[in-house]
Amino acid sequence: MTYHERSACPLCAGTPSAEKKRIIEKDGQSYAIETCERCSFVYNSNCLPDTAVAAAQTPPPPRPRHYQIDYLLRTRLAQKPNPLVVEIGCGYGDVGLLVSQWGQFIGFEPSDTLCAVAASRGLDARREFFAASALPRPADAIILDNVLEHVHDPGGVFATAAGALAKDGVLLVIVPNVYDIRRLDKTWRERHLWALPEHLNYFSTSTLKMLFERHGLTFNHFGLEVLRSKADVRFFPRAVCETFGVSLFGHNVFGVKREVR
Repeated sequence: MTYHERSACPLCAGTPSAEKKRIIEKDGQSYAIETCERCSFVYNSNCLPDTAVAAAQTPPPPRPRHYQIDYLLRTRLAQKPNPLVVEIGCGYGDVGLLVSQWGQFIGFEPSDTLCAVAASRGLDARREFFAASALPRPADAIILDNVLEHVHDPGGVFATAAGALAKDGVLLVIVPNVYDIRRLDKTWRERHLWALPEHLNYFSTSTLKMLFERHGLTFNHFGLEVLRSKADVRFFPRAVCETFGVSLFGHNVFGVKREVR
């Protein structure tokens, strides 16, 4: 495997803090987890290029968050005729199957296996990295579900997505939380938070908000807006915390584009 050095913060090009640097060893490889002095973004400075976990050919059952994404976008875009929804890193196409019932869906997925499964389910799934030029028109919504933690240039990917949105378009982002309360358990922290070498970037609420505001988007947690029915009652405590801007677990956020840049 070829590792790449990121000498500057991938969000703001700031300098890493020498005092906050930590070295994590895994499987004979050393990883340097840096914290930017300027924006406090946490990232792995000696890392692989864009990463993705190997996938099985048989898709697992849809996750609760897939239904929440669908519900949030369906209600937000209800007044738009045949809205265009784009997913960058569409995986098996679970969200696409839901969205295609009420809108136009285009998925981008560089993994051969995942893209083939999504396409076999009747979706417009493209085995390529996302580019705004590939869209027939500006998107009404773009989804980045567990993508930004895996890419070498998270700021660039975010900027490309934001730039492809129509006015009042929705950009939805789900990423792990560097301050997830479960990090207090060492086993969970190493397996699910640092998750080396797959995870390259670690987001806090403040660094996510900085990204959204930089590109002219509002910043909102999912909160109570995604609770669809009594079946979602188990997510109520989390939704209440998010309503007050507190992310105890992963970040589930979205923004609305107020101006076209």
